[in-house]
Amino acid sequence: MAKPTVRVRIGFTANEFTLDDLVRGVLDTGQLGGAVTLTDVTTDVQSVSVNRGRSRDLDSFSTGFATVRLLNNARKYENTNTSSPYSPGIEPLIVLHVDATTDGGSNYEDIFVGFVTDIGLSYPDSSNSFADFAASDGFMKLAIQHLLTLRLVVKQVVL
Repeated sequence: MAKPTVRVRIGFTANEFTLDDLVRGVLDTGQLGGAVTLTDVTTDVQSVSVNRGRSRDLDSFSTGFATVRLLNNARKYENTNTSSPYSPGIEPLIVLHVDATTDGGSNYEDIFVGFVTDIGLSYPDSSNSFADFAASDGFMKLAIQHLLTLRLVVKQVVL
């Protein structure tokens, strides 16, 4: 079996309609949004870590996590850099997609699909900069909903 080739793509700017926005608020374009264009950032990837599923058969499923470290010497992945090609799309809850192929690129299998929850920037020395994208899969949204429901129930019991 051939060694897998990993590809990392990020949906920096969702094509969403936003009122009073000069780019996302233009009417009569024939599009009201919902589509996310994934940008291939594989050339900047330094490392990928994915943790999802469960450890043992009797464990419950938990939220999956992924961390992708990107080389950021050109400051492309900093949300404060307005000259970045991805600005203003470097924000929380953008899509992070990790997949891999073993046949040279004609068939990719998903490894992780989720939403960015944190972007950490590090500057280990004067010549290198890294952006660490932390992401959670779709279970994150379900877990948040469950916690909100529990909080409402607890408030009703206390009153």
